[in-house]
Amino acid sequence: MSDIESLQAYGGQLAEAAESATASAKKQHEYVNGDASTDVLTESGLVPTLAKQAVTAQNKVTEVLKDVAAQLATAAPYDSVEEGLAATPNDGAFTVRSSDDAIYRSAYVNRNGVAVPDGEYPSAKAVGNLDGRLIDAEQELAPVAQAIQPDKYLTDDLALFIDAANQIFGSVGKDAAWDILLKSLTNADGLSIFEYEAMGLSGEAVIVDASGKILTVLGGSDDSASEEVIAARGSRETLAERISQSLNAYGMPKHHVWGEWYLRETRQRLRKRALAESTQLTVAFIGDSWTHSADRYTKAVAATLKSAYGSAGDGWVGFGRANPSLPNGNINWNGSVTYVGTWDGRYATSYSPDIAEIFSSEVGASLKYSISALTTSVNLFAQGGAGVVQYRWGGGTWTLIDLSALPAGQQVIALANVPATAAAIEIAVVSGTPVLFGIDVKSTADGVRCHKLGATGSRSQQWAAVDQSQWVAGIKALAPNAFIIMHGTNDQPAYGPAAYKNYMRTLVARCRLTNPLADILLMIPCENGRANSTPMGDFAEALYELAVEQKCAFMDLQYLFGDSFSEYAATSPRAWFNADLIHPEPQTGGRVIADGVLRLLTQL
Repeated sequence: MSDIESLQAYGGQLAEAAESATASAKKQHEYVNGDASTDVLTESGLVPTLAKQAVTAQNKVTEVLKDVAAQLATAAPYDSVEEGLAATPNDGAFTVRSSDDAIYRSAYVNRNGVAVPDGEYPSAKAVGNLDGRLIDAEQELAPVAQAIQPDKYLTDDLALFIDAANQIFGSVGKDAAWDILLKSLTNADGLSIFEYEAMGLSGEAVIVDASGKILTVLGGSDDSASEEVIAARGSRETLAERISQSLNAYGMPKHHVWGEWYLRETRQRLRKRALAESTQLTVAFIGDSWTHSADRYTKAVAATLKSAYGSAGDGWVGFGRANPSLPNGNINWNGSVTYVGTWDGRYATSYSPDIAEIFSSEVGASLKYSISALTTSVNLFAQGGAGVVQYRWGGGTWTLIDLSALPAGQQVIALANVPATAAAIEIAVVSGTPVLFGIDVKSTADGVRCHKLGATGSRSQQWAAVDQSQWVAGIKALAPNAFIIMHGTNDQPAYGPAAYKNYMRTLVARCRLTNPLADILLMIPCENGRANSTPMGDFAEALYELAVEQKCAFMDLQYLFGDSFSEYAATSPRAWFNADLIHPEPQTGGRVIADGVLRLLTQL
């Protein structure tokens, strides 16, 4: 379409208003130039011309003045308010002469002996001034009629272009034909409308004033692009249908991860290791049974990271246990600790790093754990204030630790004489009732060290309830650069998403106290097969919001497993869940979790 044709097309859009515009202009002419006895018929009824309105106003003023004169003729004025008040009965009216040359009399009413002002009458001088301003209506309106020049605009054209001097410089006819001085139409850059159109702005033209400011835009129809836009919408007709392809029912992006950019320490340290540069990455996994059982996903993640980037030691070895068949152990094997004798414990209530502890008053009761040749240091985590224990390496000489001599609370004790070869460490009760938490097995080698801090059956509420200062002290000693926290399965039947979010917020805040620069990944499990009153999706929404608020990375396992539990239940073709309805199978669903975490941490 040419530039002229674009303007003509716009003129065609105005054709429907042509007759109305012409009729309105004629009525305007009659309203301004009609005589003093004419009324103009409008949609709202008859409206007097300007001349008739002026004459009517003048007649009203004359009648008022006559009425004033009649009233004044019947009552003589008093010289003072006091004189008038004394001579006038209650509720009676009187007037007083005024010293103001614009006021002839001031009116008052006697209200129980008080003179209440009731108006003023103008003097002859004031009336004369007013009458002088009531000039002939035709003379008053003549400049208006001349300025408007309605006759000039009563044409058969659809629209006119008027410049600052009130001169017509262009018109649009009823046939959509344009007759215009093209030099008068420019865009904000001073280009003519043809140059403006050549810039690909849908044939729009801009009318500007003398200073270059845009007064109006002509055209602007997007009809030329509408077919392309409609085609891009696809087969879904409504905006909601199109948005639903990228947002879930909670308004969250349909993607299993968010905020991966917050894994800064993790990415930086792993990249250094990939480049054979010296550094360590320490990761703490916090959660319930999904984390507690190393075979589900934590062992696979740790093994893959250590294989690719090197091992910096076994990390945390938890002595606590839910029962003799469910010890915490380390990230490689839950049964990595051997228990001899009678040991009791407290589970999911301790302030130890994995909120579990054991204790015994049986002299000689012991624990045994085997370290590798890479181990360079081992720290014992225990409670101060009670009991005495001893330890030895590979059946060697015992070394005594008097816990009763240490302050109550979290104690981290560096064990001496760590051998340079693989060996077993044995810890035994000497006296009292010592409370033991676990050990941190470390290496100075470059690579990754992982702490499995899962407590089976626990929920976020229990982690948030333990003594903050003591728990934070223990985690600080483990020195993680990154936290991976997953709760939800045990929270779901216990309380709602709002409470869950608050408990998780507390846990995040405590992790930040241990290391403000540490990365935090918040994971939500997929829906399970239990009869739940609140879907896991509601908890996912709450955790997603928390991740955004606290600047944490977020992962929703639902996307990795399927749209609903029926797709991955033990009885389905994709049997990724255990028959217990609440746990993923290690060799299937567990591998899905490990893959998701590894891809997020490494993007490999």
